[in-house]
Amino acid sequence: MNRVINFEIVRAKTLKSTWIFPAIGIGFSWFLAAIFIGDISPNGDGTMPTIVEVVNNAYSPLSIFFITIVFAQAFGHEYRDGTMRLTLSAFPNRLQVYIAKLIVPAVITVVSAMISCAGIALIFVQDERVDNSGLLQATLRHSAFSLMWGLIVAAVVIFTRNMAAGIAGVVVWTIILESLVGSMLATKFEKLP
Repeated sequence: MNRVINFEIVRAKTLKSTWIFPAIGIGFSWFLAAIFIGDISPNGDGTMPTIVEVVNNAYSPLSIFFITIVFAQAFGHEYRDGTMRLTLSAFPNRLQVYIAKLIVPAVITVVSAMISCAGIALIFVQDERVDNSGLLQATLRHSAFSLMWGLIVAAVVIFTRNMAAGIAGVVVWTIILESLVGSMLATKFEKLP
């Protein structure tokens, strides 16, 4: 298993996009945080926002989109270039190959999400009005959500063998399904006595 993980680490290190796309996601969340810092005002009830609210707003789905592209790349490049057969010939245990192809992007995604949330917190630490409690829970929640999003991206790429379908399919699914489920739930709760 160590050989397969080392192979995936080398593959991930040698692709510039493995580091560029998560950096774009991190940078975008920091950019949103920098924009929000000038616009901090009390909530409707007069309280200042907490760091959790700030992180929830600045760590957007677009950041997650860029951070989780590494999951699509882990499988998509090999299917597109036809090297998956060579990889499976070098490492005949398919389960180990798939686990390694999930572990390496998972680590990159979780670390990127943590760096993103830590950067957002550092931007807002300067403002004494913001309540800084709950940062660890928000960071862990966003890291777990990013990881689950990435696993869905990997699953779509594995089934379709198309990197673009994995990346775009999850975004479209999120936009359509979440709005559909949200509207259905709102309608259902309105009918309750």
